[in-house]
Amino acid sequence: MNCAICRITLGWQYLAAEDRTQRYKVGKYILETGRVVKVNWWEVEKEDDENETQKPSAADSAIEVNLQDEEELEELFSGSWNADRAGKRRERRRREQESRREKEFRREGR
Repeated sequence: MNCAICRITLGWQYLAAEDRTQRYKVGKYILETGRVVKVNWWEVEKEDDENETQKPSAADSAIEVNLQDEEELEELFSGSWNADRAGKRRERRRREQESRREKEFRREGR
């Protein structure tokens, strides 16, 4: 896995494991946290004719990448992570989880 901006190697994905006790790692990402730093993308200069900087949106400053979420990590390393989309996904998951809890509560109440 490489940084979408500077292309430095940040980690890797387990594709196979010969040892049976290590098979739970297959498909998971290993992130070398010593190589990961927070960069505010709007502070990085755009490489265009005007050489202007991006301004932060409220959503970008409020939401950071969840390093425990494989979906977000895949988006981050492919360069497609977006704070708005991550926020919507998290809200959808929260509502789904809340709905499941309500159904379980109703089921137990009968």
